[in-house]
Amino acid sequence: GREMIARLQKQFAFGMNPDDKGTGKMFDFFKRVRTAHPHKIVFGRVGDFYEAYGYDAVLLVQYAGLNPMARRLQAGCPVVNLRRTLKDLTDAGFSVVVCEEKPLPYGSKIRTKERLVAGVVTPSSPLYVYGLSMASRDDGDAAGKQQQEAHPLLAAAFSARGYVLYELHADTGSCKVRDGATVEALLARISSGGFSPPLYLHDSVPPSDLRRLKQDSAAPARSVRMLGGSLDNIAEEREGSFLQHFL
Repeated sequence: GREMIARLQKQFAFGMNPDDKGTGKMFDFFKRVRTAHPHKIVFGRVGDFYEAYGYDAVLLVQYAGLNPMARRLQAGCPVVNLRRTLKDLTDAGFSVVVCEEKPLPYGSKIRTKERLVAGVVTPSSPLYVYGLSMASRDDGDAAGKQQQEAHPLLAAAFSARGYVLYELHADTGSCKVRDGATVEALLARISSGGFSPPLYLHDSVPPSDLRRLKQDSAAPARSVRMLGGSLDNIAEEREGSFLQHFL
């Protein structure tokens, strides 16, 4: 920590040169957040980690017990330790702006990740609720253990490649798509539960399979809603497509 303090550059808002190699567009976003929240720690997701820079990195090292990263004015924690780190910081009297990566649509070829301010935690309001429904129950965070997961909506369509399964997570606005499943795989997914009824099925589902889905599966599958729409592109959300009807 002392070595990091000696390297701080006070002429810059973060305490480090924003033109340092490796920062780029991501750091430009963090600079805008710093301008909007000059007295808060800026903590942003970068892949499988949450990271802070400059002055904020020093505070993470000193008050959250984290180690500097890559010999730079940078510190962070794995995703699973986020809420524990936020608790350490708010217990020490700091407020933190948490930035998340926006999920990319299924099938997207975009490589550049966009980010958003997902929440602000303070000593008087320390609970970070973004993504809490999907937080690990083994991460040591009491708040996460008290929350129940928000079950996704489940839909299925039949195509020449087999069944296409859609799981819509309303709390994150994301949709997972699995292609090429068998009817047995669909039955197994339904029987495992963990989704909110009704089960949405496309008109393409064969009548024989439809009877099996209603008779051989767990009780939630017996509540079925049939939908139409085009299956020309399973990942396409254009007007009139099955995925657009489901969403």
